[in-house]
Amino acid sequence: MFQTPPPQPPQYAPPPPPRHPTWLTGIAIAVIVVMAGGALYWFFGRPQPGAAVAETPAPAAPAAAGENPVNKFVEVAGIRFSPDTKGIQISFVVINHADQDLVGLKGIATVFAKTVKGDEIPEGSVKFETSMGAQTSKDLTLPFDTKKKMVDMPDWHSVTVKVEITSPTGS
Repeated sequence: MFQTPPPQPPQYAPPPPPRHPTWLTGIAIAVIVVMAGGALYWFFGRPQPGAAVAETPAPAAPAAAGENPVNKFVEVAGIRFSPDTKGIQISFVVINHADQDLVGLKGIATVFAKTVKGDEIPEGSVKFETSMGAQTSKDLTLPFDTKKKMVDMPDWHSVTVKVEITSPTGS
C-alpha cells in the first residue's frame, strides 16, 4: 500500500547540436564588424565627388585699382525673371553687409548662366539705384536689359551675378 512506484525507464535526450569552434565564431563576428564599419564609411564618411572641400576663407584682399571698395560689402541674390509688357523684368535682393549706411547706392548687376561644362554665359544686366541701412537688404524689381525672350531665360539656380558698384565711391 505505501510502496513507491517502480522507477520509470530512463528517457533518452536527443543528442546536442554540433558546436562550432569558438575561434570560427570570433572570426565571423570580426568580419561582420569590419564590413559594417566599411559600409558606414562608404555612405557617410568619404567625401562625395564634386563636393566642395571646406576651406578657411582668405583675408579680404584690398580693392584692385579702379575697383570700388564698397563692392565687397554688396551682394545681389534671389534672382527671379518675370514677363513684362516691354520685355523681361528681374526681381532680386540687394544685401548690404557693411556696418554703415549706403546712401545713393548705384550699380550694375550682370547675370550669367552656368552651363553644364561650368562656363558662364552673360544673359544681360540691370542697373539699380537705392539707399540702404547698415546690415539690411532690399527687394528690387526692375527692367532687365537682355536680347533674349522670357522662354530662353535660365532658372534661378542656374545663374550667378557679378555686381559692380558705381556709387558711392568711398568706404
